[in-house]
Amino acid sequence: MTPIRHEPTAISAIPSPTPEPSTPPSAEHKASPPCPRYDESIVREQEYIVQLGDTMWCIAERAGVSLSALIAANPQIHIPDLIHAGDTIHIP
Repeated sequence: MTPIRHEPTAISAIPSPTPEPSTPPSAEHKASPPCPRYDESIVREQEYIVQLGDTMWCIAERAGVSLSALIAANPQIHIPDLIHAGDTIHIP
């Protein structure tokens, strides 16, 4: 039996899709704004009143507690990424 020999065939050029213009990584991943600076003593008490620009992460960092502990101590905050100036946060 004679082996079958396949001749190379010309492959038609399929145009590759034009890549979408990408934005530079620095524009895609903007760094979080720095935490506002306040008198450190205000976060060392049992309760803290949220100030404009605060985030749970910033409050936790200034209070010296983990973010997860701060979130656990505040079940009244249903969406930790959404706090408002005037909200009361319990510091564990």
